[in-house]
Amino acid sequence: CLCNQIDIMPSIKYYVVVGRKKPTPTDPEPKIYRLRVFAKNDVRARSKFWYHIANFDRIKNAHGQILAVHRIKDPEPLRIKNFGFWLKYQSRSGVHNMYKEYRALSIEVAAQKLFNDMAGRHKAKADNVHIVDVREISDHEVKRDKIKQFLAPGLKFKNPFKVPRAATKRAFRVFTKRPISTRYY
Repeated sequence: CLCNQIDIMPSIKYYVVVGRKKPTPTDPEPKIYRLRVFAKNDVRARSKFWYHIANFDRIKNAHGQILAVHRIKDPEPLRIKNFGFWLKYQSRSGVHNMYKEYRALSIEVAAQKLFNDMAGRHKAKADNVHIVDVREISDHEVKRDKIKQFLAPGLKFKNPFKVPRAATKRAFRVFTKRPISTRYY
């Protein structure tokens, strides 16, 4: 199942990139910028940093320097969390702002779900999706019904692969050629 692979090894990682313009005699201590970014590796994270900083303050890679690139790890990887994403994306008709919520074990898995969802629902490629902000949100801050349905106390799920048992001993088959099951392939 693809969803299990996403939960185990997300292809998108969460980085914080710190950089600035190169010091010059006229500006010996330039302003330092910090950007949190989702990328496949640290090389892509640096590239995204320069893309956004060039739009923000007209600093290019040739006239700047990266001070640090760190991957942000989740401190509680076994606790399920709710994440809210504020994003903008470029479609064929224009730029759209959007808010989406996801429930996942880590922020990286939630971001992977976001990019998959945007590709499936809106035909938006990952390069055209720009995450403006992401936060872990509490249960009472959740807005979307798709996430609210999992917040009910005492939530239980039926086992879809339960093997039916015969009601009487006489009807119970001991030697069978194939297992009795409710699975349909």
